[in-house]
Amino acid sequence: MAISDLLSGRIYVPQWIAGHDYESETPPTSSEPEPLRLSRRQSEILPFLAQGLSNKEIARELNIAVQTTKIHIAALLRALGARNRTEAAFMAAKVLHKPPLAGAVPSQAHCTY
Repeated sequence: MAISDLLSGRIYVPQWIAGHDYESETPPTSSEPEPLRLSRRQSEILPFLAQGLSNKEIARELNIAVQTTKIHIAALLRALGARNRTEAAFMAAKVLHKPPLAGAVPSQAHCTY
């Protein structure tokens, strides 16, 4: 049904959303979100992601292949629940308790001329 609705140009809303009564819902009682479960390398990459560094820049900093960086970034996006890299950078900064850099530009320590 969902696919036929979408193909015909209609909007599909899953039953669990359409039939949900949001007015009677009580807020969740959990006050603390679950901690992230990251590998050692993902934990090393997280601050660079929060700084807005590119895959290539992160790979240079950690002396790893760019493709390896891409794999770890994809895993971080899943772990953070982010839809894209920008959202992941903001979430990473929040996890690390650092404000995200607007238009993040690597510091002079990261630049090679």
